[in-house]
Amino acid sequence: MKQVAVTLPEQIAELQREIRLRELLYPKWIAAGKLKQDFADRQIGRLRATLQLLTELDESRTEVPQQLFRLRTVDGSPSPS
Repeated sequence: MKQVAVTLPEQIAELQREIRLRELLYPKWIAAGKLKQDFADRQIGRLRATLQLLTELDESRTEVPQQLFRLRTVDGSPSPS
């Protein structure tokens, strides 16, 4: 798989998109018996917690060492310079 550099704001936007998508799909899947409510709640809860953490990091970037914000590839390795 090709390595792609992803910025912190891009990661936040992707999590927001994924949460919206799951909030649309999960109720249908639960009603159809394809997904249990407690499982859906845990998954969305973990995504929201991750989104909150990344948002707080983004808002306080000046307080966090800048090396934490180097571009990363999708697999988590540092982006080639």
